[in-house]
Amino acid sequence: MSPTPTVSATYTTLLPADTAWLSGVRRLTSARLRHWGLGSGTVEDAVLIADELFANAVQHGSASARDEVSLSLALGHGELRIAIADTSSLTPRCRQPSEDEECGRGLLLIEAVADKWGTEPVGCGKATWAVLVLWPCPPPQQQEPQTAAWPR
Repeated sequence: MSPTPTVSATYTTLLPADTAWLSGVRRLTSARLRHWGLGSGTVEDAVLIADELFANAVQHGSASARDEVSLSLALGHGELRIAIADTSSLTPRCRQPSEDEECGRGLLLIEAVADKWGTEPVGCGKATWAVLVLWPCPPPQQQEPQTAAWPR
């Protein structure tokens, strides 16, 4: 586990609602979180979440590639919040895809990785967000030296 950063920081950018930007979302998220000093496990989870939220917004929340999607990262109070805002007011729902389906598992992945997730109205659309709780590393424990007890 990585230590909880003591800084609060935010980052927001607008991106075209186009799946061609999926790798860009992953790179932007990874670079920003590493800049903030987050550990590799947290960065990997956040990149997965951002990728899935962006893919869902493009597929279900935008009318065309001319639409824009907002990626927001917020760090503070021991949490990392990843949000994607789009122009749709439709609330995403987890579904149970069949074994043969190639898609439909994004929110299930987010639900498995994130500590919490949800949606909120923004402007003329919605933001879908997920939170990762950043657990601080415990301080090293000072243990009393143990003495061996010899049987009598």
